[in-house]
Amino acid sequence: MKTVAIITPIYATSENGRLDLFHHTCNSVAKQDLSIDSRLVYIVVDDGSTVDVEEFLREEGFLRDCHNIMIRYIKRERLPSDLKTASNALNMGIDLCIERSRDAFTESDANNLYGVGFLHSDDLLTPDSVETRLGYLDNGFVYGDMAFFNNKGRVIDIRKGDAKLNKEDIPVIKNYSRFNHHTIMWQVEFLRYLKDFAARKYEQSGVFDPLLSH
Repeated sequence: MKTVAIITPIYATSENGRLDLFHHTCNSVAKQDLSIDSRLVYIVVDDGSTVDVEEFLREEGFLRDCHNIMIRYIKRERLPSDLKTASNALNMGIDLCIERSRDAFTESDANNLYGVGFLHSDDLLTPDSVETRLGYLDNGFVYGDMAFFNNKGRVIDIRKGDAKLNKEDIPVIKNYSRFNHHTIMWQVEFLRYLKDFAARKYEQSGVFDPLLSH
């Protein structure tokens, strides 16, 4: 059995209405169509919200474990020096995965953890999103298409995740119209390598740079 972790950072206040969007995000996770050999651990990192995100999850029934989907709530205290970015919360979730922490995983899920992705608190997954990416994860990481739609549910654009390499267009990873970073999923061991690389190359403690505004 393979376990996949999806990390969602959230900063919710009474003013920003984020919980209204987050409800749909959680629903899209809960409705993942997983094979009998797959498990999903959904890690919600509360990044210093001023409303009770944990109680929201409990009232909406999202903290109730299913047979193959488990939701874990993690609280992070936002520092006054933090920029308004999800990087610190994402790094915290990634560290829980790399360390296979019992704060987020059962012993069985920790031992079988294979893939890690992230999902912002105003984004949605298609029902086959996790299982499809898991099937193509053998090379270290994978990413796919990304759709944009309006508040009536109408798709207004689809950005293709084109991974083709051309000699005159290397490395394509710098072209964000072709590299849909929001859809990325890593093997957990590749993610460990990526964190070590960022530490050596940029002297930063996490995969995402908390000093960048995006």
